[in-house]
Amino acid sequence: YHMKETVNHFHGGAFLQFLKDRDAAALAATLVGAGFDATTDFPATLFWEELLASNRSARVILTVRDSPEAWAESFRKTIGSADRAPGPRNFARAPFKYFKAARDLLEVVDWLYDELGIEFDATGAATTGSAIRAYEDWVTTVKA
Repeated sequence: YHMKETVNHFHGGAFLQFLKDRDAAALAATLVGAGFDATTDFPATLFWEELLASNRSARVILTVRDSPEAWAESFRKTIGSADRAPGPRNFARAPFKYFKAARDLLEVVDWLYDELGIEFDATGAATTGSAIRAYEDWVTTVKA
């Protein structure tokens, strides 16, 4: 399961529901029911502990970049860029704002960035410093 599937399959609502009730079994059932049996990207990776608890035979494989700076650069070029981060240039604008699936996904992504401590500069892009801290914190948490 990759983040693009959240958009392709309108799963934003399932993740939003998970944020409300923390029912990992229901989230896993949605993903498995759609034919997925692994995840490799946001937002599902943020719920690895809950998903693992709902399926003890599952495994977590932590992949890392060469450096936190390399991850931050990649993040800022993709989902952390001014064009892709939450805000007026993304799902908050028309025509996306008129679709519940897009609004659900925007709410999940807003939560995701808050949870990770991602900050944004005046252009709307994620700051390098906050991205580096998020990466380092993430790797430490998963290794613990």
